[in-house]
Amino acid sequence: MHLSAAKLSQFAPLQLDLGNLLFLIDCEIQVKANLSASQIGFRGEADLLLCLKIDLKGDWTEIYYGEFQPVKLASRHSARDKKSMIAISALTTIKQAGYRLPDWLPVTTPDPTADDEPI
Repeated sequence: MHLSAAKLSQFAPLQLDLGNLLFLIDCEIQVKANLSASQIGFRGEADLLLCLKIDLKGDWTEIYYGEFQPVKLASRHSARDKKSMIAISALTTIKQAGYRLPDWLPVTTPDPTADDEPI
């Protein structure tokens, strides 16, 4: 899903300089909405991930808005479903660690002998 800088700014305040604006123009963002699940699933690649918790009234709270790569590294992959999953608590942990993987958070490494196609 591609979002314009104007639409993205409604989710999180942005301080746009020329470098950031050029990044956002060609930036792929995965957006996930969560009501009550303990984890989110995703397929493919992105530059950023925006995960929102939506309540029954339609109000939302930001769970995670940052780089996609740390999320992908901390997620588990399901070959059967051809998607990756990550716990909401892990997203919160990555966010609290400054959008970096804490040393104690497990990192998945792909099995080089697996014949699964990438997501």
